[in-house]
Amino acid sequence: MGISIDSWFAHEVYAEMLDLPEHFDLLSDFPEHPAGSICGSWNPSIHMDDRLTVVVNPHGRIVYKTFNDQDRKRDPREALDAIGYSPR
Repeated sequence: MGISIDSWFAHEVYAEMLDLPEHFDLLSDFPEHPAGSICGSWNPSIHMDDRLTVVVNPHGRIVYKTFNDQDRKRDPREALDAIGYSPR
């Protein structure tokens, strides 16, 4: 699942552009920003979320969280390593 402050329309375009599978949900955190507020990424002084990667376990607990530089590509292996996942 991905969450951003982008609109549902932007998410549709993004999903098509990346050819994301149908079961990969993209949720909009606009306009109230509840997810960003809970995770600590919402920055009201600039009306944007800081870039953040969060892994939530099936019980709804955050088990991994890291802030990411805007100019650095995220490496999903960091989050997978943090939860002890290793691909076959």
